[in-house]
Amino acid sequence: MYRLFYNHEVTGDVLFLLLKPEVTPNKVITKKNAALLYHDADLVGVNFFHVSRIIRLYSHGMIATPGEELMEIVNSLLQENDLSPLPPTLDSGYLVLKVTKIEDHPLSEKEKIVTLEGEKTYETVTSLSPLKVGDMVVAAMPGCIERDGTLFSSHLDHNIPVEVHLSSPYSLRLGEEKEKPFFPEGYQPGEDFYLPKER
Repeated sequence: MYRLFYNHEVTGDVLFLLLKPEVTPNKVITKKNAALLYHDADLVGVNFFHVSRIIRLYSHGMIATPGEELMEIVNSLLQENDLSPLPPTLDSGYLVLKVTKIEDHPLSEKEKIVTLEGEKTYETVTSLSPLKVGDMVVAAMPGCIERDGTLFSSHLDHNIPVEVHLSSPYSLRLGEEKEKPFFPEGYQPGEDFYLPKER
């Protein structure tokens, strides 16, 4: 999975392509309108400069669903720098899931163990509340590059599986609330939050 980020007010006219957020670059190759970020010989990201000369972007952070026009431009810029083009975005890494079970956490009063259903069953730990059985929530899936640029990976928390990461309105940039889940409307369990199925 890759992510595109653009926020003119914060970082200027730079389109950031994030390929491997878990890896810190240790080498930068600067070209005319791009900076290629490497860790040894591995390309981990690209910064494209003066993008507004080519396309007008209105994003204020992550571009979850880059359209065909933007991806054509990104791939053209990659090829100009002797890099391989990227495939289209087929999923955003965020799924809508249904809460089917909530249990107390044995080691934390503030957290709950939550079971969720989509096309399969997931388990996670969260401090977001209120949450009840039947709620529809948005969850970052393993391998998802989240809106702050971090990579979510499934892991164990005190031997409890954390297979997905529940999203708040703040983490989705859809509000300022950090402590509550985001409850989407009009979705079926297992649908991509940013790329819902046509019905």
